[in-house]
Amino acid sequence: MIMRLMKIFSFIGICLFLCACTGGIPEYKPVVQAAGKTEFAHSYAGFNAGKDKLKDALLKALSQRGWLVEGNAQGGVSAKRVHSDRTAKAFILIKDGEFVIDTAGSTIENKTPYIPETDLNYLLASVKENLK
Repeated sequence: MIMRLMKIFSFIGICLFLCACTGGIPEYKPVVQAAGKTEFAHSYAGFNAGKDKLKDALLKALSQRGWLVEGNAQGGVSAKRVHSDRTAKAFILIKDGEFVIDTAGSTIENKTPYIPETDLNYLLASVKENLK
């Protein structure tokens, strides 16, 4: 009887472990089309760096994370990252100690708008590391 209970608890433990490993943060977040929202803008502030130093760290991070810089305009940088069926687009406005990212135009399968949160989180981590 004890051996049977141990097998059952082991099986349950393995199932819980596998569920925990496969769960997590979704790769992307589709945008609600009914609301007509097709863009995402977020400000990242608190960097202890001037505009030029922050821009250098950002450009390096974009390269490290596989983004293609398409141009510099209006005090910011335009970039995109194509991965499988997703295209993440970003216009990054750079200021002293902060930047604002607008991801209007990011799509899945060239039709569904989405917010490339995972890409932005990795990019932010690289910027922070590059500023050290």
